Amino acid sequence: MVAFFMCCFPVGYSIVSITPSKGCGPFRIYTNMYQIVYITITVLPSWLQTIISIFTATSMIISVLVLLALIIYYCSAANNTKTGMIKLMKEQLIMEGKDKQFLLQRIRELTGETLPGKKSGTNLKTIDETVIRHKKTDNHISSVEEVLLDFYSHECIIKNLIT
Repeated sequence: MVAFFMCCFPVGYSIVSITPSKGCGPFRIYTNMYQIVYITITVLPSWLQTIISIFTATSMIISVLVLLALIIYYCSAANNTKTGMIKLMKEQLIMEGKDKQFLLQRIRELTGETLPGKKSGTNLKTIDETVIRHKKTDNHISSVEEVLLDFYSHECIIKNLIT
């Protein structure tokens, strides 16, 4: 908004203060360029003159400027809030990924396994084999399946947010 007024100021100043050329040009018969606006308004019907005078009143212009300033302030505040929420959500996703990695590490320590695809004493290669093995040995390890599947499904999202 400041830039808009900085651009309008030189144009407005030149229209009001610079006298037009007397030799040629569309404003040569007038002493100032803005007189053509005044003359054009006086030729219009009275109801239209009233509407124009209402919209050009000082109180109306100040009200519009205050409204524009409030709208700009609101948009700026909303943008800052959304930026903060995005940053907070990224941090939460990163922390959630670290928590899942910690939990998986603890599960591996308790079960004596390594990541799928790595060689270990049990020589397991996929998540499905790990889950099947746990289902055979213990019935309450179904939560391990949920944790593993949830971790691997969200791992790509976390990696994209970190980079």
